[in-house]
Amino acid sequence: MQPTKTFDISDELKAIENRGRDLKTRQKAAIGETVIATGAEKRFTPDQLAGLLLDAIDRAKADSSVKKKWEELGAGFFRQKSKSGNGAASGNTGGGALDGKRAANPARVAATPASNPPDLLSRAQSE
Repeated sequence: MQPTKTFDISDELKAIENRGRDLKTRQKAAIGETVIATGAEKRFTPDQLAGLLLDAIDRAKADSSVKKKWEELGAGFFRQKSKSGNGAASGNTGGGALDGKRAANPARVAATPASNPPDLLSRAQSE
């Protein structure tokens, strides 16, 4: 008869905590890479980026359709970056492609209706 293996719950908890920390670290890195890939770190201060995100959260609460529009814009951005070989995965995280796309196609930048105040992104781009 084989002896039963003892189960050390503290080791399992430590392993789970370590995996959680690793996931959080990767999430932070991915968010930072996205900010850099879009060129936002060159256009906005950290305070402006935080305000932009807070404004986006408020807009998404008020109008759930904006999240769908943002998702489409983001997916298009990353598809375009991966096709051109300039994505974050290749190490080139400059925002030049996005800037060129916006200049070539200003309709991609969503215009805010007159009833809504302009958001931080719109204000910063117009300056």
